[in-house]
Amino acid sequence: MTNYVICGAGLVGMLTARELAKAGMDVTIIDRQRCGQESSWAGGGILSPLFPWLFPEAVTRLAQWGQTHYRQLALDLLDETGIDSEWKKNGLLVIAHPNHNQIVDWADRYHYETNLLESDDLHSREPYLAQEFQKAVLFPQIAQIRNPRLGKAMRASLIKSGVTLLENTEIQGIKTHNGVVTAVMANGSMVSASHVIVAGGAWSTKLLQPFNCDLKVEPVRGQMLSFKTEPGMIRHVVLGRDHYLIPRLDGLVLAGSTLEYTGFEKTPTKEAFDKLYQRALNIVPELSRYPIQAQWSGLRPGNTREGVPYICQVNQIEGLYVNTGHFRNGVVLGYASATLMVDILLGRKPILDPSPFDCCV
Repeated sequence: MTNYVICGAGLVGMLTARELAKAGMDVTIIDRQRCGQESSWAGGGILSPLFPWLFPEAVTRLAQWGQTHYRQLALDLLDETGIDSEWKKNGLLVIAHPNHNQIVDWADRYHYETNLLESDDLHSREPYLAQEFQKAVLFPQIAQIRNPRLGKAMRASLIKSGVTLLENTEIQGIKTHNGVVTAVMANGSMVSASHVIVAGGAWSTKLLQPFNCDLKVEPVRGQMLSFKTEPGMIRHVVLGRDHYLIPRLDGLVLAGSTLEYTGFEKTPTKEAFDKLYQRALNIVPELSRYPIQAQWSGLRPGNTREGVPYICQVNQIEGLYVNTGHFRNGVVLGYASATLMVDILLGRKPILDPSPFDCCV
């Protein structure tokens, strides 16, 4: 029998597996795809919630822990695997938001550095920004990480750590006996386990339905585009009214993203392409000179409790836990969520108060 089976090999599941393996646990991770796909691959990798001043304190605390620790994780993974996750401190430039005082007040409360930029100063720092933007708030300490590369590094790390990967394996259900977890049914076979952690993103609700666990989690399609530009053309992560641009080290610029409640349908659409393209040009008109490299989509685990994820035991069932519902913030919240989950599992002193993340909250 394995100590721990993790249902879902996205970033949250892989980080949980890595933390358990570091503690000497026997871990198996199961996913219907290859590790690190779906929203973990499809997102932008901004190490901040979008519009962070609008979230509850519980989300802010998770984000702050991750922001403090992600750089070292990227360095450790580079040392372990030779894969560079491209952690980079670009800063987050917030444009087109009229209530700058609200943003700065929130930043002061949670000890984030901010700079208020206007006119010439703003455009000297971001030269290709559209001239209509004459005022912005810069969070200079906010970083990004290249999430597809992070996923590859995490997968390689798990293999080196001895974690068993069951990829391209469909999970049919979770077995219990007298209120105690016993196994996961996957591809028609039983994988015995004393602990099961459901980290299946948008698919988590289905796995937990037999246990009367009423997760407020549903799939939300997010579509994005990428432009192939010159490195350094855009210097910061730029957050507009409802869209953003993310510059990668090699000149790739990501433009995101849509929020679409279409169930498990994830096919990219022409309508979304046109919308994303125009919104990107509204922020940086110069992007019209550069080719589109790709359009893609992923399914986020949306939730209806203000973005606060579930990190807890499920309905007093011994050995059954859930770590899901991170919505658009799976990367920035994922590291802290996984660490807190393992603290709960192993009875360690938790990095944060776990009560806001309980299933019953």
